[in-house]
Amino acid sequence: MKDRIFRHVFRSASCLAIVLALTTTVALAEDLPEPQFRLAPGDVIAISIFANNDLSGSYPLREDGSIALHLIGSLPVGGRTPAEVEQMLRDRLKTIIPEPISTTVSVSRWRPVALLGAVAQPGIYDYSSGLDVMRAVALAGGSLRLAADAPVSQAMRVTEEAGRYLGMKARLAALLLEESRLLQERAGATDLPVPPEVERLVGAETAAQLAEEQVRLMDLRRQLHEIRTQGEEERAGLSLIEAQSFADRRSLSKRQIEEIERDLEKQRSLREQGLTVAARYLEVTLAADQYRSNELEAAAFEAAARQSASAATSAARGLVSQREEEITQRLTEVRQEIAEARATMAASRNLLAEFGGSAGLADPTSEPRYLVTRRAGTQTHTYTAGPVSLLQPGDTLEVILDPPALPEGPQ
Repeated sequence: MKDRIFRHVFRSASCLAIVLALTTTVALAEDLPEPQFRLAPGDVIAISIFANNDLSGSYPLREDGSIALHLIGSLPVGGRTPAEVEQMLRDRLKTIIPEPISTTVSVSRWRPVALLGAVAQPGIYDYSSGLDVMRAVALAGGSLRLAADAPVSQAMRVTEEAGRYLGMKARLAALLLEESRLLQERAGATDLPVPPEVERLVGAETAAQLAEEQVRLMDLRRQLHEIRTQGEEERAGLSLIEAQSFADRRSLSKRQIEEIERDLEKQRSLREQGLTVAARYLEVTLAADQYRSNELEAAAFEAAARQSASAATSAARGLVSQREEEITQRLTEVRQEIAEARATMAASRNLLAEFGGSAGLADPTSEPRYLVTRRAGTQTHTYTAGPVSLLQPGDTLEVILDPPALPEGPQ
């Protein structure tokens, strides 16, 4: 754990030191001067001496800037031009070869140039005549929106995190509007106020479009609730009408039974006196039973209809409670999602702040800047250059892309 903390602190301090050093270098850099083609360690020169193949050949410059030839020995050529080396050779050979000497010196390989920074393939490249900044960048595969020392996985992670941050901003705006809509639905309101944070997150125009969709959704949900409630209320009303109809039918059957029972009592009295026939008595008895059956059936249908009306009334009240419960449950979920979105945005911002610069994510609207480091003897100078500035052998070219501004943190 301590090692991890130490590495984190050391990395942060190193990044800060690099940024400060780079800022100071850019501030002090001068315009790149014209190249000077003088020999230095790493160059290879070709020497041709007429009629003397033993001394002719290719000679790489040693670390001290000298070359070694037979008969002549060590010859310090570092810091000199090829023409000056030709004159040095002629002067040395005069003491060895008395006749006139023809000597030519050319550079068979200049020391390479180094390309660093925001290029596709940073590295060491051979120098060629007329090499300028633009051609050098092309040799390295062109400029890239990634720093040279950034691992590709880290850069991809930072790029992905930046995209996720923007996505979470839109997600948070939508959640805030949904929260506002749910609160208005619960209060029975028909308008939808747009929270100021939504406009800060996605802009006024996008916020208005999102609010319009939420208002449309609120209207549809209200209409659907009203249709369902009205349907249950109508069902309850129809069931009550049906129940009343069966109640009336039961009352009619009851009155008819009363009439038949009086007739039946009369027939029973006449029968006892022998003044009526048994068939008439049986007929009246059967009619009484039929009306009693009709009364019981009407009572059963009336009870069923009233039960249906009660169920419909309960369902209508239940729809109101159900809607309230759904709004409350969704409101709880939305507020939890809002908290998660804020936490995700905060984590993304922290990651971008810590690793965005080291990953070299660049501002797409900025132009590349070029720094050329050039050694002159024991001194090193750093210059600013343009796309057509000429390089000289041994130069180090660094391509710099400005990082984008970090996104604002969640409100």
